Amino acid sequence: MLFESVADSRVDGLTLPNVCRRSAPLLAVFFLLSIVSLGLAEPIFANQPTSPGQTLWAAAVAAATREDWQTAAINFERLHREFPASELAEEALWRAAELRRKIAEQDPDPDWDQVRALFRLYLSDYPDSLRADAAYLAMGMAYFQMRFLREALTHFRLFERRYPHSPLVPRARYWQALTMVETGALAEAVALFRELTREPDEELRLEAIVELGRTLATSGDHPGAIDTFHGLLRDYPQLRFNNVELLFDLGLSYLRAGREEQGREQLFIFINLLPDSLLRPLALFEIGESRRRQGDLEAAQRLYAQVLEEGDPGQRELVLARFRQVEHLDAIGRPPEDPADPADDRFYLEVIDRFGHDAIAQDARYSLFKRVKLRNDLVGATELATSYLRRSPPQPAAEPGLTRAGELMVFLVRELLARGEYQRIYHLYVNEYHHVVAYEPGRLRLLIGQAFEALGLYLQAAEIYLRALAGSLDRDELIELYYRRAEVYFVLRDLVAAERLLSHLRLVYVNKPELVEIYYLIGRLREEEQRYDEALEFFRQALAKPAAASRRDKHGRGYLRALAAVNEYGEMLSVLVRFQREQGLSFKDLQAWYRRAGDGLRRHGLVESAITAYRAAVAVEMPVAGKDYQVANFHLGVLLADQGEAAEAGKRLELARIGPDQLLAAMAVKELNQLIIAKEMTRMRSLFE
Repeated sequence: MLFESVADSRVDGLTLPNVCRRSAPLLAVFFLLSIVSLGLAEPIFANQPTSPGQTLWAAAVAAATREDWQTAAINFERLHREFPASELAEEALWRAAELRRKIAEQDPDPDWDQVRALFRLYLSDYPDSLRADAAYLAMGMAYFQMRFLREALTHFRLFERRYPHSPLVPRARYWQALTMVETGALAEAVALFRELTREPDEELRLEAIVELGRTLATSGDHPGAIDTFHGLLRDYPQLRFNNVELLFDLGLSYLRAGREEQGREQLFIFINLLPDSLLRPLALFEIGESRRRQGDLEAAQRLYAQVLEEGDPGQRELVLARFRQVEHLDAIGRPPEDPADPADDRFYLEVIDRFGHDAIAQDARYSLFKRVKLRNDLVGATELATSYLRRSPPQPAAEPGLTRAGELMVFLVRELLARGEYQRIYHLYVNEYHHVVAYEPGRLRLLIGQAFEALGLYLQAAEIYLRALAGSLDRDELIELYYRRAEVYFVLRDLVAAERLLSHLRLVYVNKPELVEIYYLIGRLREEEQRYDEALEFFRQALAKPAAASRRDKHGRGYLRALAAVNEYGEMLSVLVRFQREQGLSFKDLQAWYRRAGDGLRRHGLVESAITAYRAAVAVEMPVAGKDYQVANFHLGVLLADQGEAAEAGKRLELARIGPDQLLAAMAVKELNQLIIAKEMTRMRSLFE
């Protein structure tokens, strides 16, 4: 009968934790047994001899007879308080405490502190009572029900020291183990439950076995839980019908261990044997989750719909089933409402807010992340991705693969790179390194390496890029990785490593489109080695082949640097005209290189070509501010003045006078003054002639 009461307590609707609900009815049984053991097995409300307080005693007994527990408890308390010397006082206080415990078990808002106070009063007033040990244990139980777990654990641990010969010592150790479960000391609880499974008291032994199985399941040892429940049902087959909830526990353990078919079978048996159980919606939901994990989405959705039909509003299983339905609709591209409407996020937020520490809350965060990202709310998406990662523990047993956390890391790092928040990427890498390791594709490390480059951590970036090669990468990502490895070697001046890498790549990519990038990188290497003629040849080959637009400007700048290094400014000018026509460089870059070409041509005495270059640098489409604009105008003005084009020369020098370089501005003023003097001299000469 005890196991039947345990089963009923699992679904009594109280707001206590599961372990409290399972164990609450044990209190009544325990105290009744203690009364019997002490020779007080007469009917609990039998008449007593005439004594002071007899009227209150009779009123309490009458109230108890009609199951008015509140009135009965009040009268017993009054008897003890008003007639403490009465021979009925001790029994009245004990019965008052017992009734208050009974009321607390049935009250949706129980007053366990009152229960504790009454047993404490009993222990204080009657320390030598034969029921002192029971009162002390009852105080610990009240603390447990109040969720004062530290005090409860202290009581249960001290019980054996205070009452070493009490027959209730095993029961106190049982409650100690239950309290350890609630405080998270699962290993200690398992050890204590194992000891209790060897107790001679069969009832206590069975309870310990059941709690051992549940604790093993809570600790994640699902195979151990399965073995425990199986052994119990094998040795006591009647429990399959007397305590049907064992099948529920066994089914959940099977599911958590990945044995889906066996888990669903046990849960279906539980539902059939106990169709009115309040655990039925949870069982249906767990079966639906199992179907979902195995890809049978239609069956899962039918089970979720049944949960919604049978569950109570606000019930955990109902909230989760509704979330799974909406998540499914989002996944197949048919959201119930516009996914851009933030109001529809409520189905996900309710799961996150109410069950944030459960595993399913991670599904809600990830699905909500996708909704938020869909409406281009990158700030909200970043916050959700960060929240997911903070609550995603490492999975040391998992093989590296395409993990959800890894995909969120890729998103986060890309966003932070775009914002230039490289330090945050560094801390993300350090704090979430287990996710980096678990993510097989190399793209995450490729992105992280770029942040390390930006922070000047080139040695670390080189190591990260090397590790990225072990993961899968598409063609564009792979050539990007090689490009960045080579550039890091250039910065580190490790030209031997760069030569080795590029020689290998030149063989790997022969006659392939990626060869254009290899030519460019070899040109960069020769440039670092100051072998500019060879560098120029490789840059020419890179530019002779089609390349991605994002690379074209880098190839062009490399070519122009090599031309400048070998003083080929004439070719540079023609190349710049071509780049401008093909839009291969930005106008800002074009202006800088036109000015540089003009400087080189001017130094070599090629005045006409220099004027052409400077004119191109200050053309209408070019930027009209900055040092390059000022320098080009100054030298153009001077050259034009030498050519006798005083009017245009004056305009250019006026523009040079208002530039950012003050020394150059002063030189422009001087040249303007020279123009004015020359003009006046010409005018005076014409007068004398």
